[in-house]
Amino acid sequence: MDITKGAEAIVFIVSASGAIGERFGPGVEKKVSEGVPVFLVSSNSGDQHGILRADTYGASEPVLNAGATPIGKYNVEDIELLIEIISRYLDQGLKGKELAEAVKNETSYKEGEAKPKAGWETPEDLARQAEMTKQTLRRMGLSEDEIDADMARRWDPNNEWIEGKLR
Repeated sequence: MDITKGAEAIVFIVSASGAIGERFGPGVEKKVSEGVPVFLVSSNSGDQHGILRADTYGASEPVLNAGATPIGKYNVEDIELLIEIISRYLDQGLKGKELAEAVKNETSYKEGEAKPKAGWETPEDLARQAEMTKQTLRRMGLSEDEIDADMARRWDPNNEWIEGKLR
């Protein structure tokens, strides 16, 4: 049974990073190829924004590659506004890729526009995370030299996590 039959757009409420199970990739690809845009909206109502970096953990990669559109400025708290935006463009006759592009343009941060920082992006929070990582490595029995080598691989001098693509 296809519950999306006749849909003109689909909205998935996903994690704050846009993560959604890779099992959704083929279905998203099918719908996008049929001209039905698929939008990803952050479930994190605590943030005052939507998905800022959909590729942070790689978990959203299958649906992004399949053509899903992450919503940057709005999250689940703004779902009614997002539905209004989609409906307005549908009323103007936009469909498929044109609809997805119009919604993306209206709901994304523009080049040069300041994006809000998530709590895990502040220098203080990252420094705390780095120290917690060091403590964990010490408890695992690593020497200070081994910890320094591990930290040099994962963190740059500004305490920004390299391995997890937080930048």
